[in-house]
Amino acid sequence: MAENKNQAQQGREGWIDRADRYLRMAAVGGAILLILSQLILRVPAIRHALVPTERYEGISYSTG
Repeated sequence: MAENKNQAQQGREGWIDRADRYLRMAAVGGAILLILSQLILRVPAIRHALVPTERYEGISYSTG
């Protein structure tokens, strides 16, 4: 009976470790995607194509 409890505990710990690893990878991936998307929006030609409200603004944003 003690062996079954030990195996069950190891099974839960294994699942928790895998879930933790996947969540960490998802968080790092999300942070990388956020940074890349913000860098891409710094390019005026790309920003104009992706953001339709850009053309309605009075003063255009310039990176200079």
